[in-house]
Order: sequence, then structure tokens, then C-alpha cells
Amino acid sequence: MPSRCSLAFENDFFEQEIRQLLYGKGRNAYRIIFTIVNDR
Repeated sequence: MPSRCSLAFENDFFEQEIRQLLYGKGRNAYRIIFTIVNDR
């Protein structure tokens, strides 16, 4: 369910919708940036 993720700050700078997912906790957290194209 990638559409549950929030829009990224960079979303305003791109034509496509840019979403982000935060994975991990504390100092070991990663920010995953992605787009949704059709059903992929």
C-alpha cells in the first residue's frame, strides 16, 4: 500500500508525485523516496 505514505518535501519540484517512507528507528532510520506509476 504505497499510497499510504506521505508526500515528500521534494514533491513541489517534480511533475510526478514523490512520496517518502521512513524505515528504521533513531540514528538507523532511512528515508526512502519513490513514485507510484500506474499500479507499480
